[in-house]
Amino acid sequence: MPHEMIETYEVQTGNILFTGTSAFKVEEVREPSHPLFPGLVFDGHFFDTKRGVWGRKTTLSANHGHVWALSLLSYPDKYFTAYMKPGDLAEVRDYSNGCSVWSPEVKCKVIEFGETVSRVRITGDAWQFVRHTTVSVPSQRLYRRKVGK
Repeated sequence: MPHEMIETYEVQTGNILFTGTSAFKVEEVREPSHPLFPGLVFDGHFFDTKRGVWGRKTTLSANHGHVWALSLLSYPDKYFTAYMKPGDLAEVRDYSNGCSVWSPEVKCKVIEFGETVSRVRITGDAWQFVRHTTVSVPSQRLYRRKVGK
């Protein structure tokens, strides 16, 4: 993988860092809220490889002296909130909804897609949902339905 190594103090807004198995896009570099923390805080987004978009905004703590792998690869400039829109066919994956018996994949149609919670209309058979009802589910559990499913 093409990358170069940089120190924590060299990280700037717009840099894409490798953090183990994921990429992190830095939107802001700031001082930590606690004066005893010896480093910086990076605000930004992790790349969601399953969806091909940047995930929800989060923070990453960085100690001084840490070396980061700076990505030279390009990633799409598409964020999680643009992943789905109303009317898209989707499936709810691995969401038990408090049930002891549940279906791992449930067909649905997106009514409203949000950063944390989405509303969907259940179109498939499932143990944890009633078919043709509208329910709220965590957006992280929604995936595009593959063609033919």
